[in-house]
Amino acid sequence: MEVALNDSGFNITSYVSEKKQKLILQAANSADSLQLKQIRQLVPESDYFEIRLVIAKLGEGQ
Repeated sequence: MEVALNDSGFNITSYVSEKKQKLILQAANSADSLQLKQIRQLVPESDYFEIRLVIAKLGEGQ
C-alpha cells in the first residue's frame, strides 16, 4: 500500500482492473465517502485491498 502512496509512477492496474477502478471511484463519489465498507457495499465484487489501492491513487490527484 505504501508503494502506491509514495511512488507516483506505480501502476495499480496489475492489481485492480481499469474497469474496477472506475467502479470504485464512482462508488466513492456517489457515497460521498471514502469509507471502505460503504464503497464495498456499492461494489461487492471488489475486496478491501483493491479499494484501498484505488483510494491511495486517488489521493495523488488531490
